[in-house]
Amino acid sequence: MSPKTGLIGPWDDSVLIRLKCEIARAAGVPFKLKDFRPTFARANKDLGVGIEAVSKMLRHSTTRTTELFYARIRDDKAFAEAERAWKVRASIPAD
Repeated sequence: MSPKTGLIGPWDDSVLIRLKCEIARAAGVPFKLKDFRPTFARANKDLGVGIEAVSKMLRHSTTRTTELFYARIRDDKAFAEAERAWKVRASIPAD
């Protein structure tokens, strides 16, 4: 929620910077907002958001950077996806 308008929406940089400073001061641990990019990418990917959308949200010019450093598919999800594909294929009658 915006402290100025009271509206709910995306926060601007100044709000995020103030929030970060308050959290760092309270926790006694310095950090950068950029430290949360992999968590953001992984959480979205785990929820089923496509890699293209995650890449755009991170403002990468290609999905390659996103895939290599931020949101690689987890092993269990990769195997589950392959298993689903093979079950569907097995249920299709042969010609």
